Amino acid sequence: MLDNSILVTGTVNLANAALNGLMAVIFVVCLCFFTYYWMRRAHSDEMDQKKWEKRLFTVLVSLLGGELSVVILRVILSYYNINV
Repeated sequence: MLDNSILVTGTVNLANAALNGLMAVIFVVCLCFFTYYWMRRAHSDEMDQKKWEKRLFTVLVSLLGGELSVVILRVILSYYNINV
């Protein structure tokens, strides 16, 4: 009864679209920052390269953290039989 409700199916579709969009936005933003930092690192002197390498590492960790958080949300929702 509740599974066939238009409100429930709409909410599930909205969650699916939001999580897919969130994964794409996280990837694109991190890719842009990574490219920017990589270019800055390539054109910097030796002292500044360490700073840019730290920032590159931070971007990679942020990408992994963001993508893993979306995956964890999907796993949690799957326990409630919400297949997103």
